[in-house]
Amino acid sequence: MKKIRLGIVGTGIAARDLHLPALKQLSDKFQITALASRTRSKAEKLADMIEPRPKVLDSYDDLLKSNLVDVIDITVPIHLNPEFIQRALNYGYDVICEKPLGANMKQARQVLSSAKNSDRIVYIAENFRHIKAFKKTRELIESDKIGDPSLLVWHEVNLAGKDAKYVNTNWRKDPKHIGGFISDGGVHHIAAIRQIMGDVKSVTAIQKTVRSYLGSTDTLTANFVFESGAIGNYTVSFGLNTKYNPKKVIGTKGEIAFETNERLILNVNEGESIIDLPEENSYKNEFDDFFDVYMENKDNNLGNVFEAAKDLAVIEAAILSAKSSREIDVKDLL
Repeated sequence: MKKIRLGIVGTGIAARDLHLPALKQLSDKFQITALASRTRSKAEKLADMIEPRPKVLDSYDDLLKSNLVDVIDITVPIHLNPEFIQRALNYGYDVICEKPLGANMKQARQVLSSAKNSDRIVYIAENFRHIKAFKKTRELIESDKIGDPSLLVWHEVNLAGKDAKYVNTNWRKDPKHIGGFISDGGVHHIAAIRQIMGDVKSVTAIQKTVRSYLGSTDTLTANFVFESGAIGNYTVSFGLNTKYNPKKVIGTKGEIAFETNERLILNVNEGESIIDLPEENSYKNEFDDFFDVYMENKDNNLGNVFEAAKDLAVIEAAILSAKSSREIDVKDLL
């Protein structure tokens, strides 16, 4: 099998802890052949973890000019994504880029334009689109297991402590991306929510900053109206902690609750049933999917740029609603 020669730009946490372990499991499909980082020592350390050892280049331009790669894997600070995507496209490369696609919707529209005006692949790596529990939930809803899905409850309250590796990333301490951790982490949650419930029509939200060291808003609660007519509440905090984070879809005949990404609990009139799903690496799943898009011309549905823009639009709508004390229509941001 022919392998994709992968060049990674940005050699921080995402490349080291998320992408590399997945790519090592897919060594029959990918070979990392080149690395570039603004801090060469980080690139050298990452190269030492890879066999065969990739070439470390001094700059992104050197990587783009190297002829050592087929595809660019972009894992840079969020606000740099539009520029780095466009530069790769200018050199004729296909791209897989870590989410979110930009710092705000203005940048997201730049990426949408770049993708529209290119014949190359632009794949946004949103691993929550590759978690099978969310797809299974949608299948259960479509098979009428819980009747009309009318209410979503989704809580993600998990403290990002001062010593956490993501908190100590310099560009996250003074974030250029809207809402800081709320957008960085929140697009994951919205990707899952939209996969289950469909598109969000409008958002009303309030927000609060609890921990100043997180650099921006860290706590938000938002009420959603979905295009389907369903409603929902999304509550997220990186400044607080709780042992209870309910996630469920409630329908007219029952409910589906998420115990973990590998376990669903279906409650209907006939009683409760537990649905266990196999343990998975969602980052491996996304690179597997990218391989099929690149090598087999599979439709780019899970890495679709417009879907990634919709995720970010919901988060930006919530932040704008909290600032303006009004309901925000998500379509107005796209």
